[in-house]
Amino acid sequence: MHKSTRWLLLVCTLLLAACGSQPVVEESGEEPVPLEHVFYVAPYTELCGEAECLLVRETLAEQWEQRPNNIDGFVYEAGYTYKLRIAEVADENGTTFTLVEELSREGSFENNATAEPVENRQTWYLDYMLTNDISLDTNITLQFGESTIAGTGGCNEYRASFSADAAETIVIDTIDATRQMCSERVSQQERDFFDALAMISQYEQTDSGTLIFKDLAGQPILTFVTSR
Repeated sequence: MHKSTRWLLLVCTLLLAACGSQPVVEESGEEPVPLEHVFYVAPYTELCGEAECLLVRETLAEQWEQRPNNIDGFVYEAGYTYKLRIAEVADENGTTFTLVEELSREGSFENNATAEPVENRQTWYLDYMLTNDISLDTNITLQFGESTIAGTGGCNEYRASFSADAAETIVIDTIDATRQMCSERVSQQERDFFDALAMISQYEQTDSGTLIFKDLAGQPILTFVTSR
């Protein structure tokens, strides 16, 4: 074999070895696929550590959960209940949330100048709640106007509109509340009460002065009496 041929074979062998030692880098070029959620945002916030967190849930039947106010494009204003469509994107840098659409924003309790007064009306006192053993040292109350209800949730004043008929069905719309801070026990009891109000669909008033609210299945979830 000629020297030139042996030299050429040696060069090719070295080149092949060098190429085989290089890592193969694959680039997919695919962007992370966003997941979309619909969130309800409460009209008040809570402290979580040293920060102020939003209260959110995905359905009206769920409990409020604390979430950092880190939704890109969303400007929160206290006193309003929001329904938002949110895009969630997870990548190597973490998870981001971006506002896709503000589906609704329901009015403010403090700015609701058109709400009808309910003074001098019967006050009902909460006596039973399915989801929480109510504390007797805080009063949760309810008063009826012509088309609104109002009262105290044990910590905050609240107001909501409602519609009812002779067939003993009732629908309570979005609840607006003030934003005072109370102990965690009282705040949790109030959240449970507001959640229960949003779930009622039937009512029954007995001759003994008891008002019973039931869910869609007919399960009693709230009971009110005329005195405590």
